[in-house]
Amino acid sequence: MSLDFDMLIKSLRQQKAKYHAKVLSTDAIEVNLFRAIDIEAQAMEWAWQLMPQFNFATFGLAIIFDIPPIELEPMNVDFKVELPSVEELLQGILVKTSWFDLSEEFPWLKEIPSTIFENYKPEYAYLMAQKKAVKGVYDQTRYDASYYDPTAMRDFLRSTLQKLYLERRTFDMLTKDVKDVADKVQLNLDVARTVFSRIASTVNAQRQSFILGYSVLGLSFLSRRGSEEAKVAFTDLDGIEREIGFKHVDHLQLGFYLGLTSLGYGYLLPRELIHKMPKKLLPTGFEVLGAPSFIDLVLRKVLRFRDTFAYNAFSFANYNKWEEQRSYHLSERADQWFRLQLLRYHLENIALGIARRYEDNPVKLRMYKSAVLQLLGYPAKRHKWGYKVYSSMSDEEFKGWWLEHWKKQGLNESILLEIYDRIKEWIKTWRTRKLEEGMRLRERRYQLAQALK
Repeated sequence: MSLDFDMLIKSLRQQKAKYHAKVLSTDAIEVNLFRAIDIEAQAMEWAWQLMPQFNFATFGLAIIFDIPPIELEPMNVDFKVELPSVEELLQGILVKTSWFDLSEEFPWLKEIPSTIFENYKPEYAYLMAQKKAVKGVYDQTRYDASYYDPTAMRDFLRSTLQKLYLERRTFDMLTKDVKDVADKVQLNLDVARTVFSRIASTVNAQRQSFILGYSVLGLSFLSRRGSEEAKVAFTDLDGIEREIGFKHVDHLQLGFYLGLTSLGYGYLLPRELIHKMPKKLLPTGFEVLGAPSFIDLVLRKVLRFRDTFAYNAFSFANYNKWEEQRSYHLSERADQWFRLQLLRYHLENIALGIARRYEDNPVKLRMYKSAVLQLLGYPAKRHKWGYKVYSSMSDEEFKGWWLEHWKKQGLNESILLEIYDRIKEWIKTWRTRKLEEGMRLRERRYQLAQALK
């Protein structure tokens, strides 16, 4: 049973009008601006919790796996905001947002040795840097004296594992997804366990103990009185409840815990703090110990988020001229949304037509729709971080992961295969179309603005 095309177009036009009214119209911009101001306090509470959590958790992984911190997606998700010129404003560019390269402000992020010596005391930094194996660099290192990271495995470690943890679904779904993706990129499961435990313990420590520069006043608990070590409880990748002690945050980021950390993926650390605490001169003339450079980086990121949060109302309605704000019939942004939704419904209709021959449960039918959209969307994300591993996989690897993922959700493998076979000849073209559609309007508006100068 196929979807009535006339009914689909009529429904999409109604949705397009609502989308324009709620996001792109002049009234919508004003309403969304006031909403942004209203929820700024809640947004900052969220920012002070989540942004340090994942920056702290991934910083240690960068050093352990020899991945320059600038390549870690949670670390380098940052944007700068600028006001448009008159010519740009005439083309509907209400605000200019662009990716901000943190290595411009913190050059030490580009290389592991400079990261180590910038953030850790020299006596420890020298030993940590000495232990590093040589990673292969074209035209710089010998092939037989270096090691190389498989692209998909590297993308899993630098972005996707943190993304899966951040989504905070049920624990069973989280661990299944982590194990499935780790298997497809051929990452040793013991290493996946180590990385998962390090992220889980570092994230949980923010609330379960008070760590200066990391924990949040009013949300975090003080450590038990009289104890030299704070305790943090977490659940590991196998669902086992764990509790470990730590004296400083670097123990969680880099430390070796017997029975929890795989050999070669943690350091035996002293009880004293190994982070470098640079001295700073206060305006009053007193000299005090300052925060490590890494904590200063996290602070700058959170404050930049605070300073740009209210611009979201204009970003949502960007590339939308004055006359387009008044009527959705004239709005190219609304037309762009319409075309993307038409592609979405086309894919859903293919999946629905196949699934209905074998299944009449409406919940399962909705899941088959979600499955086919995942085939389109996961390897073709433009803005969201954490999906690089899917575009790094080969077609067969992604197909295998996709089948396993939805089989574990209760869907029938033969139906999934029939859906896949129906669209496999076109899916790459549709992914390219999706990406190009998302970029076309932005590029054209900037070109027209440049032509007016």
